[in-house]
Amino acid sequence: MDNGLTRLIPALAVATAMSMAAGCGGGGGGGGNSNAPVADNPSDLAPITSSNAQEISGEVLDSVEETAELGRFGDFGTVGFVAAAGDPSLSKAAVAAATKAGPAQAGGLRTIMAAAFDLTDAPCEVDGTVSISAQLSEQDSLQPGDFIEFSFDQCDNGDGEVVDGRVSWTIDTFSGDPDTGLFKLGARLAFDNLVAASEGETGRVTGAIDMLMDTETYPLISASHSGERLAMSDGVHTVIFEDWITAVTADESSQPAAYTWDASGSVDVPEHGGKVTYNVLETFTGFGDAEPDAGVLYVEGQDGGNITLTVLSQGQVQLDIDYDGDGVIDDSKLVTYEDLDG
Repeated sequence: MDNGLTRLIPALAVATAMSMAAGCGGGGGGGGNSNAPVADNPSDLAPITSSNAQEISGEVLDSVEETAELGRFGDFGTVGFVAAAGDPSLSKAAVAAATKAGPAQAGGLRTIMAAAFDLTDAPCEVDGTVSISAQLSEQDSLQPGDFIEFSFDQCDNGDGEVVDGRVSWTIDTFSGDPDTGLFKLGARLAFDNLVAASEGETGRVTGAIDMLMDTETYPLISASHSGERLAMSDGVHTVIFEDWITAVTADESSQPAAYTWDASGSVDVPEHGGKVTYNVLETFTGFGDAEPDAGVLYVEGQDGGNITLTVLSQGQVQLDIDYDGDGVIDDSKLVTYEDLDG
């Protein structure tokens, strides 16, 4: 294996898998409180109190933005795309190798396909190994049922990151041209204890994502990703998504690009005694790397206690809190994104 490709494969594997997988969006949103997911066991829900409401709000908003942040994927052919704003520390750690646009731009989908088809096992640049296996119907395209797996064993390519664990793709649908970057892709991505360690931070991803991506109508790009369970950890804090879906769109005809995101699901907040469900009532919208300038998110916990987060202007959020779920707002707070970030 030539040195350039040796360096490229691990970054591409993690970057492409995580970025393509998670950057999904395209539709969704709207609706009312009845659309919020219902927990399997209501006793698992966290209570919403005056002492934790703002912190829970921040946990949920950050967590949802992390799934939208995974919508940042590199340059596959001619298409460059940044789907969502925000800079959540957890997703940065958990996908340390995943959101690097540089390696993805270097080869894109075509390199992933060729590498997976041609290579089986190789040493990494500095230490460790990467093993690649695939069941592909043909080399020039992807077909339903195609399977690609990357297995990293403490793979160190000298770029400051050490990758361990496995990530696999199972292709459901594919159409278009990977050379141009204009395609539709449906795939299931499974992460088996995928770990990326970099500069003292260790990000870990376990679970599976079902994703759809459509770049054929560029400059309008849409994608959606969902799953039954996805756990992300930065070594200190863990976020667990269950029965979730995140939808992201970007319109690059404007500069900066306009984006939207919608989401629903549940997220575990163990430090608060359980999980909460969430549902976007009004689509979040914004431009470029800026915070959303509109959007409404509904969060519900134990005994119907709930929080409605409303973006009033860029950087400001109003929290309307109903502690006991009786339909009466008990408290309202005007906070900034910085406040919610803790």
